[in-house]
Amino acid sequence: MNFKLNQQIFSEQYLNNEIEVFIKRLDLIDPFIAGNKLFKLKYNVDRALKEKKNMLITFGGAFSNHILATAAYANKKKIDSLAIVRGKEYFELNPLLTHAKKYGMKLCFVSRKEYSKRNNNKYASELIRKYKRAFIVPEGGNNKLGVLGAEEILEKEDRSFDYIICPIGTGATLSGIVNSSNRKQKVIGINCINDIKDINNNVSQKTNKNNWEIINEFNFGGFAKFDNVLTEYLKKFKFNNKITLDLNYTTKMFYGFEKLIERMYFQKKSKVLLIHTGGVCGNLGFNYLYDLDLPYESN
Repeated sequence: MNFKLNQQIFSEQYLNNEIEVFIKRLDLIDPFIAGNKLFKLKYNVDRALKEKKNMLITFGGAFSNHILATAAYANKKKIDSLAIVRGKEYFELNPLLTHAKKYGMKLCFVSRKEYSKRNNNKYASELIRKYKRAFIVPEGGNNKLGVLGAEEILEKEDRSFDYIICPIGTGATLSGIVNSSNRKQKVIGINCINDIKDINNNVSQKTNKNNWEIINEFNFGGFAKFDNVLTEYLKKFKFNNKITLDLNYTTKMFYGFEKLIERMYFQKKSKVLLIHTGGVCGNLGFNYLYDLDLPYESN
């Protein structure tokens, strides 16, 4: 993929610490096949089509950007899609699931107990028996094919950066970036959920890289957790940079990044690249649930 969407951003804090800061605008690629989701779905969908499957089955919560991205990508590739959704079905669908349904996705709501089986081989086999020619894409696209796609996020010109930073959900994006980084670069993952990630299984053993670090202290309590500090930070960032962040991932990433600057984490005269993983339409979900007024379109 050739997108060249690196954009330099400026602030007095960056200038005072003598660092150059760029953001890779994956959010601009597509409004719904959002950011890193495109990369993680690419080889999964290619494999499904190669194996002549007629449906994608994936998993997520009721406000999952991954579900919406899968629906949009499946529609684009003219293949059916089904989401196993954690939680109850309500008479009125939330905005993200409404969009997914418009793309032709079928929704199957299950209990938390059943949803916990999503990575179980027996459960996968049961789904395949029921949906004969289906291809299963794991939650968040977190498999070897998803990591392979995430390796394409970095481009040749990105080798000039000293630090590369991305938010973490399942860990597939960080794994792909580590695999395609060079050893002189420091890759930092800002964990945005509760789980402490172990990405060793997805980092290529051929390279034996140890140029990465996961920072767990900026998750604001876990997945979909936030407070007024975080929402005000998102709005201030939008005002200052004219860039929309999503509340759960990229806002936490930038907030953590600026706290690291305060701690003199980055060497002077260094160049930093932050990965905007898209998903800003997820702010629709926060607005729906909590009556917030967050921006939800990239610009």
